[in-house]
Amino acid sequence: MPASLRFLDADYRVLSVVWGCVTISQVMLVALLAFTLPISLMVGIGPILNVAIILPAAHWSVVYFRKNKRIFDQLRKLSDAATAQTFR
Repeated sequence: MPASLRFLDADYRVLSVVWGCVTISQVMLVALLAFTLPISLMVGIGPILNVAIILPAAHWSVVYFRKNKRIFDQLRKLSDAATAQTFR
């Protein structure tokens, strides 16, 4: 990978690490609550809990992507140029 693209890998790595941590934390929390709360209560709060965890993470991803939009656009241009050279 060219050196000019290495800094872009860090952005995707950050997104992947954050979403991985959010997902693992959500699973751990749901497992803990499933073993400590009554089933009827978990059935009720499960969907609410999912939304309460996923929405802030999705919001953060959108904000992070918008903050780095210029960089992602550069990545797309470099990727398109590399693809065009490959198929010549």
